[in-house]
Amino acid sequence: MIQAYVLGACVSSVDTLINYYLQRGTADERYSATGLNANDVGLIIALSLPFSYQMAVETRGVRSWFYRLHIVVAITAILLTASRSAMVASLVALSIVPITGLLRRSRRAFVATLVTGAIASCAVWFVVPQASWQRLGTTTAEMTEGTLDLRTTIWAAGLKVFPLHPFLGVGSGAYGYSVIPIIGRSEDGPFVAHNTYLSILVECGLVGLLIVILLVLVLARHVAALPGARAIMWTFCLLTLATGMTSATWENYKAAWVLLSLCLAESAQKARKVHIVTSPH
Repeated sequence: MIQAYVLGACVSSVDTLINYYLQRGTADERYSATGLNANDVGLIIALSLPFSYQMAVETRGVRSWFYRLHIVVAITAILLTASRSAMVASLVALSIVPITGLLRRSRRAFVATLVTGAIASCAVWFVVPQASWQRLGTTTAEMTEGTLDLRTTIWAAGLKVFPLHPFLGVGSGAYGYSVIPIIGRSEDGPFVAHNTYLSILVECGLVGLLIVILLVLVLARHVAALPGARAIMWTFCLLTLATGMTSATWENYKAAWVLLSLCLAESAQKARKVHIVTSPH
């Protein structure tokens, strides 16, 4: 299933590259897979990076280099989306490389990582247009001085609505409608929260947020029980997801729940194997 997710992310990455070469982008020169929002597809691809890196380390030969090639294509596609949130999430995902590199200290893995990094640098240099770099370059300024494309305004409105319905919230899917009296609506309809945690807090109240916190604690317990390398892989995958959801409304997004389910499934599989080995019967 993890391999299937990587293959799906590879399809989205290649589709993004094709749309770039065919100049099928938005008015501000952002590109994504066909039919998908640039921010969403950027995060979907970023989540595949820890998987691809771990698979590249665990396999040999052609399969290993397929996963490394996917990392190159994925990084290029993420930058073509010009999604600032996806870029930050991908930096979190790629932090797995130095962490595992320090633990393994393998010359073969070190050389392979250097080669992958060099190829990725060349691909990014020759493919990603100046318009994408310019938008990505505004990340720090938008975080410190700007509104992150009105996100801070939407968040402030949500924080004003929350005290009115603190325990049960305004209802699932009602965030955009609840802030209309404060900020109105966009040309495309009611605003979305652009923050999963705030969206849950406003729509489902403290009760909903508590359920999410309990879910996170359960996941953390299961990840800690996994073998070292797999625990690191899932830790960075979940950290990437957590980072991306700070500026995306993903509580009802399929990719998020698929990954959470896979994490629990793998931990359950490992626990079953340990039980079988240690059982006196």
